[in-house]
Amino acid sequence: DIDECASGNGNCSQICDNTEGSFQCSCGVGYEQDSTFNCKDIDECANSNGGCNHQCVNTDSSFYCECNSDGYQLQDNLTCIDVDECSTDVCDQNCTNSVGSFMCSCNAGFELDSDGQTCNDIDECLMDNGGCNYVCNNEMGTFSCSCTTGYELQPDGITCTDINECNSNNGGCNQTCINEDGSYRCTCEFGYTKDGFYGCSDSNECSTLNGFCQHTCNNNVGSYTCSCETGYTTSEIYACLDIDECASGNGGCEETCINAEGTYTCSCGVGFAVFNFHECEDIDECASGNGNCSQICDNTEGSFQCSCGVGYEQDSTFNCIDIDECANSNGGCNHQCVSTDGSFYCECNSDGYQLQDNLTCIDVDECSTDVCDQNCTNTVGSFICGCNAGFELDSDGQTCNDIDECLMDNGGC
Repeated sequence: DIDECASGNGNCSQICDNTEGSFQCSCGVGYEQDSTFNCKDIDECANSNGGCNHQCVNTDSSFYCECNSDGYQLQDNLTCIDVDECSTDVCDQNCTNSVGSFMCSCNAGFELDSDGQTCNDIDECLMDNGGCNYVCNNEMGTFSCSCTTGYELQPDGITCTDINECNSNNGGCNQTCINEDGSYRCTCEFGYTKDGFYGCSDSNECSTLNGFCQHTCNNNVGSYTCSCETGYTTSEIYACLDIDECASGNGGCEETCINAEGTYTCSCGVGFAVFNFHECEDIDECASGNGNCSQICDNTEGSFQCSCGVGYEQDSTFNCIDIDECANSNGGCNHQCVSTDGSFYCECNSDGYQLQDNLTCIDVDECSTDVCDQNCTNTVGSFICGCNAGFELDSDGQTCNDIDECLMDNGGC
């Protein structure tokens, strides 16, 4: 037997079954052969809608059922039954279920949002102020009316009428209470002025042009008096005249008394200052800025004097300048004299000398120390090193290095 299925699947589109002396083509589940023996998909939805009670969706070799909207759910893979959306919190307030859908509604004072589920508060105050006479207060799901200060709400809950504050304890006014629409005010009788909102106080004549007093106006209940400041005496009713304190006992001043309008002052001579108003005491010019002295300030009675410290002298402007001790006999130094601010010091010309008695430089015997490698000759202010035969002096002037005689003409060997 030839197995026709072994070559090219016997040209079958899906299943090839070999038989004795022949073969047979067939199709898988969900397919059927057409007139040319090719396998094509069976559309299950074409026969009684596939058994679905809503929509049937054909697929390659199969099918499935689906419901018309989200208001249904599939049961036994064929039948769609209604979903009760109201069993969940799908609506903000009220929910009415319908076949395949639902409807939300709101309580009084609320309106349904464009999303069809949320309930938003209605602001009744936006339309004609909610019908309120004055203030409309929106509240969740409702509203209320209220009145501004000075008015009270009537039983209708909308209208506001004026409160006559003067009917209760005279409005708290000290004297006269006058009612006004939505308010009231307190006033005072002649001879009194307002004191705060409620009170009345005596009119202060001194508050206007100082009661025409030249100096001090003293208010009394229903009247006032004028008085003068210290250093003045009253003249007539309003005027004040200066008292000349210097005319009596020089005003108590130790030196000069100077009268001024309403007062007087004492003054002292040059170099003295007023003390305890009447007395004169010496001014210590040195206490302030050192009397402008560049170094030493000595206070004197009524004056002061500038001087300089050791090593300084005054110039023509009384400033202290350094004395150059080196300019006179080289400051006593036998070598170099170095002037410093307020002093000087001596120093020697080189390291071959040492300073004695701060003035005189004496020679240092360097050869007394091991300054040279072999031989040392002391000189005034210095020294010279020398080497033994067979050695030569190094460039440092102190070390002796061996001479290698063999380097020159093989040492004559």
